[in-house]
Amino acid sequence: MGSTSTVQCLFHRDFFAVLWFNTTNYPEEDPILRYQNMKKYGAGYNSGEFDIHPNGSLIINHVLLSHEHTFKVGYAHFDSEVPTLIDVQIIVTVNPPIPFPVLENCGNATNKCYSEIDRPFIECSVRGSRPPVLLNLILRTVSGDRDISNETLTLQNGVGYTSRVTTKNLFDYSSILVLLVCKASGPPGILSEDESLALVQRSEAGLKSLEPTRVHVARNSVMELKCTGHQVGFLLWKKISSPSVPVQEILMYTVFIERKFTELFSSDFSLGTNGSLKTFISDLRHEGSYFCLFGDGETDGVTMYEVSIIVHPVPAYPVIDGCAHDECCVLEAEREGNLTCSVTGIRPMVQLEWGGLSAQDVTTISFTKHNFTVKDNGETFDLTLTAMYNILEYQIDRVTVECRISLPEVFYLSSQVDLVFAEGKFWINHRY
Repeated sequence: MGSTSTVQCLFHRDFFAVLWFNTTNYPEEDPILRYQNMKKYGAGYNSGEFDIHPNGSLIINHVLLSHEHTFKVGYAHFDSEVPTLIDVQIIVTVNPPIPFPVLENCGNATNKCYSEIDRPFIECSVRGSRPPVLLNLILRTVSGDRDISNETLTLQNGVGYTSRVTTKNLFDYSSILVLLVCKASGPPGILSEDESLALVQRSEAGLKSLEPTRVHVARNSVMELKCTGHQVGFLLWKKISSPSVPVQEILMYTVFIERKFTELFSSDFSLGTNGSLKTFISDLRHEGSYFCLFGDGETDGVTMYEVSIIVHPVPAYPVIDGCAHDECCVLEAEREGNLTCSVTGIRPMVQLEWGGLSAQDVTTISFTKHNFTVKDNGETFDLTLTAMYNILEYQIDRVTVECRISLPEVFYLSSQVDLVFAEGKFWINHRY
């Protein structure tokens, strides 16, 4: 409404005349437009309200609500022929200011969104359209669309209409995650998009009770977290960086059925194989708890990971005080004394440990008075361990001990020291 519009009609190419009537009272009233011999006539043309296309179609220069009625058009192939008359119903259309169905909680900026709700009902609406559109709310599943429309309402607001529809219980079929679609039906051109989609999660959908899979990833390496071992219809990846401040960050969601699409909210990540979450350069900011919520409209589930980023120390082994790193060293030692080792630039913070290498060594030497110090560098840690040793069996010629770090399934780092007896004293021969 308010713009120029053409009422398209297809006439025989070689017509003699076309006549348009602003009424169905023919022949009582004169035509408002006549097109004959490539000339235009009539009161409607002279006033500027109407025009006519060379193919005979009616042009309304400024569409008003008053134009919404039945017009009549007649055409003749030659001068002596009685015009063939056709009734043409004009329907005035008004495009709504938001050109797609608006799903509650999704806002007006897009017709695709993610929403987390604590109630099982959502409204969808189209405001300011003419004629009104018909709305349906459906659950999209791998087996097809399931209509869950509940109450519908249409109200006239001046020239336009407001259409509304609410859902039945969203989570009757899947308790965690559903794909909700609001579908509009109406004359072509009213809406630029006739569907709006929302991936809807039930609030606190069992996330607190999950047992995470612990994953250690080396810094600057590829990290790929698998969502699930089977095909799904849609999924959502989210992250909590800090347990003390449990703010959920939405990383991405993707839909694999019907209108397939992926929405990314972090440039650090991409969609991997079968819905996995992938980053090519892992960094400390990627530590945290990751959740993949998945479903197909009939079943659903959640996978959780606890990710820690690993930084190897430099050098990549414990350093023994008093020993060069590229050769063995011998140090004079008493029966009792101290041994010190350290690692620099390691993550996560782990424990250093002194101990015998073999079962015999373990029974030959003991370590007491452990002094463990930690320097926090912000991202990595420098660790130092000093322990007092005591030789339990004097009549021996060699004891091998090691300073070690053990983080199961991640790394095992060790430097070894041979304590060699000579002339009543002990000497230290270092190796790693």
